[in-house]
Amino acid sequence: MAAEFESLGLAPLGADSSRLLPVRLRYSEVDAAGTTLEFTGPSGSRILEPTLDYLVHADKTRDSVDLSGDVLFVGWGVTAPEWNYDDYRGLDVTGKIVALVFGGPQSVPPDERGHFASLGVKERNAYAHGAIGVVTIMPAPGPQLARSLGQLEGFDWPDEQGRARSPFFEAGVVVRLTDRGTAALFGAAGRSFPEVAAELAKGPVSFPITASLHLRARFRHRPVTVSNTAAVLEGSDPRLKHEYIVYSAHMDHIGVNEPVDGDSVYHGAIDNAGGTATMMAVARAFASGPRPAAAAFAPIQAIGGDTGWYGWDGLWRLRGLLDLLVGGVGMRRGRPHPALLRVGDTVDFWRVEALEPNRRLRLAAEMKVPGRAWLEFEVVEGGPSTTIRQTAIFDPVGWFGRLYWYALFPLHQLVFGGMLLGIAREAVRASPEVHG
Repeated sequence: MAAEFESLGLAPLGADSSRLLPVRLRYSEVDAAGTTLEFTGPSGSRILEPTLDYLVHADKTRDSVDLSGDVLFVGWGVTAPEWNYDDYRGLDVTGKIVALVFGGPQSVPPDERGHFASLGVKERNAYAHGAIGVVTIMPAPGPQLARSLGQLEGFDWPDEQGRARSPFFEAGVVVRLTDRGTAALFGAAGRSFPEVAAELAKGPVSFPITASLHLRARFRHRPVTVSNTAAVLEGSDPRLKHEYIVYSAHMDHIGVNEPVDGDSVYHGAIDNAGGTATMMAVARAFASGPRPAAAAFAPIQAIGGDTGWYGWDGLWRLRGLLDLLVGGVGMRRGRPHPALLRVGDTVDFWRVEALEPNRRLRLAAEMKVPGRAWLEFEVVEGGPSTTIRQTAIFDPVGWFGRLYWYALFPLHQLVFGGMLLGIAREAVRASPEVHG
């Protein structure tokens, strides 16, 4: 990445005239041999099975915990006063372990819900109400959850006081209950998760559970220094050249894990090479000069149908087949015109929801998904360059919708990143006056 930025003429950003920036992180992991979770309910006590019944999110600062207490179910565990929603209203959770469901209430708009439903915000909210521990209910098979969460939740960056900082995950120890663990927990209250989830969809639900948990866990921590890449393309406008727009992507996702055929590095586009390739393409596009809006919008308006999706068309066809198998429309509809679109036109399993010629196209998904989805393209002219902006929007329904989005996030990044790169290449190829 650094070499590519240099070849494009982008200036270094590092203090030592380097395009590599050191980032100091901390990695925390659970010591499986020193971790047990004991569940005590109406029928007695038993030791739950790791992975099959539960996962443990490592505490980011402590080396061990010994936590025990009664469990109180607090719904989503969300307090959103701006939207008159509070799962803790009227509850005293002081000294309790709170059990809460992954996700957030549909009554809170999607953007705000994303904040209030984030794991770190929920954890801080629970402790602010007096809880001594947090259990997150993720009723999916344990091995599937373990693969989805991967190593991501082990990292944080400590501040000057040593406090853990993470945009996604909790700072303290958290128990994550799988489908089996969830059934055991709600069974102690004489309830089932589907029944409770149906009630929770209508509004806040809370109740005590005739059960207690006793977690003994040990953790290992180690400092890790990694390198980020950063470079600057100076603007040409004398008034605006000192203002900056930041584009970023993951350098990798899992990165390094258990060796496969002796190689522990996870190679390939699915491990976020799609993100880095997109960044190089963006840098190349900006560095190589202007892109007229009409030339940039032409391949966008021709997307789908016989044109395809500018990359990974096999995956798009597979998605269409899967959609047909579950009763969806699939990819059979194509599009009414090969190069022109109107509002209301079908584009494979999408439909044109908004269209502003040479400026904006918004497609609404009509395939089967656990929520609502849109794909939007915008072409913005500014000074000597034209920017193509692509936005994928997903409004999930329930915990399964959120799990669906995060599980497919690496694949979406690959496919949509390749699509954006393909659109840019087609704009250059089809427009002689655009310099590549």
